[in-house]
Amino acid sequence: MKTLFTSFIILISFSMSAQMSDCCINPDWIDPTAMCSSDWDPVVGCDGVTYSNACGAETSGVTAWTNGAGQAITLEWDCVTSMPLCISWSGIEIYETGFWTNPNDPCEMGECGPNGEFYGIAIDCAQWMGAPCDGEWVLEDGECCAACIETPVSDCENITITLTSGWNMIGFACDENTDAIASFASIQNKIIIAKDGVGNAYLPDWGFNGIGDLQRGYGYLIKVSEEITEYNICE
Repeated sequence: MKTLFTSFIILISFSMSAQMSDCCINPDWIDPTAMCSSDWDPVVGCDGVTYSNACGAETSGVTAWTNGAGQAITLEWDCVTSMPLCISWSGIEIYETGFWTNPNDPCEMGECGPNGEFYGIAIDCAQWMGAPCDGEWVLEDGECCAACIETPVSDCENITITLTSGWNMIGFACDENTDAIASFASIQNKIIIAKDGVGNAYLPDWGFNGIGDLQRGYGYLIKVSEEITEYNICE
């Protein structure tokens, strides 16, 4: 029991002395060239050193001392101890209790307790959780989680065109890639030949489909035997 008590006292003493030493010496006040009187009026500084007088203590950066009459003198200094109260999950030092948010990462937040515990708050962003997004994830300035900005749905599937007799160039803008036979089924008896950009051909009279699937966003050449009005390749 005695050993435990002794260890506890040492621990508290170390903590207090560490904080005291942080605010005991102000480096900005240290002036080796300062002119102080040679009067012997000793003071004991907060650093435990005895100085010839108060001037000698102050010009050594000491912020508090006790004079020969036992009077404690403390000079005003807005000292902030270098010992943090809490450490965040990412290793940032926190000097105040209460709710805290990382200024560089709004997704890191939590509470710094009075006993040095950091209680982090987990943020479940939709993007991190694998939520689907028919578009792209965009992170706005100051926001923790990215928002899904959906891609506008095009109305290309409802566009009709007129195919003139002979050669025509058309674009395939349907939602999904579709087999050429199915896409051209409604005008199959009027198609002489259809070709893709590299020369693969669809020949309905021969029952041959060398194109395969029509690809969304690609263009095709098609030769028809007569004019076709209000043609919609997606229907």
